[in-house]
Amino acid sequence: MEYVLPNSLKVNRGRRSIVEIFSIAQSIGARLLILVSVRKGNPAVIDVYGIPSNQRMYSFSIKAMRLMSDYKVPYYGVTRRRLCIESSTARCYQVNSFLVDAGARHKNICDTFAEVSETSFCEIKFKNKKGDELLMLGLES
Repeated sequence: MEYVLPNSLKVNRGRRSIVEIFSIAQSIGARLLILVSVRKGNPAVIDVYGIPSNQRMYSFSIKAMRLMSDYKVPYYGVTRRRLCIESSTARCYQVNSFLVDAGARHKNICDTFAEVSETSFCEIKFKNKKGDELLMLGLES
């Protein structure tokens, strides 16, 4: 997710406490903290917290996921990503709100594009300018 979300930085939690993670987020001036929890070694839940209030804003169960490594699309190391919402469905309101809070814009000059659709859950496909799929997340609120 670090590659597709604007101004994001991945920090491995390791043995750090949740208090330490919030402290790191505050010290670097983050607006959001996104925690990905695992179950049996696989990503299972995404919790999104507002900084500095430390209040949970969103919680999603991960129902499906395809990573960049699954697509074999080269990573270019872009550090200042601009994300636009290419298309979305109103039924995925929480997912759309999360993307906007994470810095996505509607139809602007962008490096990455999000397409939000609904199946039995909300599916986000992140694509580059060429239309190559970079990441897919299936989320349920």
